[in-house]
Amino acid sequence: MVTQSELDPKLAYIQVTHVTPYLEKTELEDRQTDFEQNHDIDTFMFETPFTKDGKARGNPEEQWKRRTILKTEYSFPYVKKRIKVQSRRTTELSPIEVAIHEMHVRVQELEDVVFMEPTDAKKLQLLLQGSVCVQVNAGPLAYASVFLDPALCNMYPEDKVEELKDIFREFLKICYSALQVNGKLISQDQLEYQEVLRQNYKKLCTSLSSLFGESLWPHDETGSFKRNSMALFSAISGASQNSSTA
Repeated sequence: MVTQSELDPKLAYIQVTHVTPYLEKTELEDRQTDFEQNHDIDTFMFETPFTKDGKARGNPEEQWKRRTILKTEYSFPYVKKRIKVQSRRTTELSPIEVAIHEMHVRVQELEDVVFMEPTDAKKLQLLLQGSVCVQVNAGPLAYASVFLDPALCNMYPEDKVEELKDIFREFLKICYSALQVNGKLISQDQLEYQEVLRQNYKKLCTSLSSLFGESLWPHDETGSFKRNSMALFSAISGASQNSSTA
């Protein structure tokens, strides 16, 4: 974060950052495709991580984010490459809200690659490997251990805790779907790798089930959630065909 009082008034400063399109939930309902979500956009955002003690990064329970939302005078794309910023507002995400946002992003990334045709096997495996990590201090389990542990969760707003639990349920289901698709893609020499992923996923389910106080192991028929079972069947069938013709 830039502290204006610490800047030399005799100098001119340029801050360079990367922005992404910002859409409210109601807008996302109307903009379903990647093109719609990246075309005719006049609102953008960038996020700055921070902690209360001044460091940029910290443990999950310390990690805050400052979200800066910019609205431009006209929509992109435009005849000019630069458009004047018309308004600016900032909001702060608390540590549990940061966890909710990060898990939402992870679920969306997994959904995109699972239902992509043809399947990007390398991207799928990279996402799977990072998602089923069972280290307590890394990956999704780090968020669960901090915010969903029965001994700790009463420190956070109940509605946020429930929202994070719901996202984790979705997360486990889409990971299960990703494992199914990957199982159809791999060659004979990757069977051991697939088994390692499956065992890590099983450990993740066991750890989360303990925190939730309920069984979170998905059944075959619940491997897909927001999209219907035919979409998952098509994805798996497509992966199987791509594997057999490779």
